Amino acid sequence: MIPIRDAVPARTRPIVTLALVAASAAVTLLFSLLQTGQLGTSALADIGRAGVAPGPVAWLLATLSLVRPSGWFQGVACAVALWLFGPTVEDRVGHGRFVVLYVGCAAAAAATVAAIGTLSATAVVLLPGAVGGVIGAHAALYPKARILVLIPVAHGLDVGDVPAVMVAGLWVVAQLGNSLTHNAMLSGWSPGLALVQLAAGIASGAAAAFLLKRPERMRVEWWNP
Repeated sequence: MIPIRDAVPARTRPIVTLALVAASAAVTLLFSLLQTGQLGTSALADIGRAGVAPGPVAWLLATLSLVRPSGWFQGVACAVALWLFGPTVEDRVGHGRFVVLYVGCAAAAAATVAAIGTLSATAVVLLPGAVGGVIGAHAALYPKARILVLIPVAHGLDVGDVPAVMVAGLWVVAQLGNSLTHNAMLSGWSPGLALVQLAAGIASGAAAAFLLKRPERMRVEWWNP
């Protein structure tokens, strides 16, 4: 089963969603090169490793964490989730409000983790919380939405659809599995904190959807749930 896109139509170009996916790919590649030492061994190499640097570097890490995954697996999973859920949410709230939702959910998730764990907010990879916020907003706006998928059949591939909540659930499971690897990289991290981060991101996204949605964009003349 290969997910293609959301079945809910969007009328605007998802420029913010596409920019986030591209930025995530670029930053992931940069960090990978820093980790392997291919870009030298300057102080910026700290960005390629888990941990917190003091002062401005810590906030640089936090800002980059809005698009930086903990590894390639998380990067691909989050990029796919953004592609599936982001365009509809961005269309319904508008480009500017979508940025507010994305950053706000990342901050809310990081603050929640910092409040109950031993990590500071700047030490948390913000991407899962932000993407969780987009998924939560989508679920709040269209709880019965479906995702178009390619299904392998005897003669090749067929197109079907599955509930969006099922795809979201698989993404959450993937993030929890990834947290086991991230736990080995970052002292103080655990699957429990990962679950808290995802729950906070999804919940804040659902709340933000009701605050930021533009009512005139909720209905599409040729389609309605």
